[in-house]
Amino acid sequence: MNRVHLFLASFFFTAGLHAQVPQIINYQGRVAVGNVNFTGTGQFKFALVNAAGTQTFWSNDGTSAAGSEPTAGVSRPVVNGLYDVLLGDTGLTNMVAVPPGVFNNADVWLRVWFNDGVNGFELLTPDTRIAAVGYAMIANGVTNGS
Repeated sequence: MNRVHLFLASFFFTAGLHAQVPQIINYQGRVAVGNVNFTGTGQFKFALVNAAGTQTFWSNDGTSAAGSEPTAGVSRPVVNGLYDVLLGDTGLTNMVAVPPGVFNNADVWLRVWFNDGVNGFELLTPDTRIAAVGYAMIANGVTNGS
C-alpha cells in the first residue's frame, strides 16, 4: 500500500517539472566519392532551408542566405560512408545553435555540402526534409493548457 502512494506522489511531483528542450538535432547521413563509400575526415556544411531551397532559416556558421553554401565547414569522421552530426552543437567548431523559431516554418529541409579533402565542396542531393524531431523544439514555448 505504501508503495502505491509513493509512486503516485512521485508521478504528481515529476508531472510538474519542466525540462529545457536542447537546440540540437541529431542527423545521420551517408556519403560516397564516386561509387565508393568514403572513409576519413570529411568537411560538411549544413543549412536548413525551405522546400524550394530559396530561403535559409539556419546554417552551421550563420552565413548562408537564400539557400547558399555557408562559408565555414564542420569536420566529422566518416566510416564506410556513414557520418553523424549534432546540428546546433555549439561545442563543434563552426556550429551555431538552431533557434526553435526555425520550426515555426511549415516546411524545413536540410541541405548538406561535402568535401572529401580532394574534390572541394559539393552539394549533396536531394535535400532531406526535417520531420517531427525539429518541431518538438518549439514545444518548449507552448504555454500549459493552451
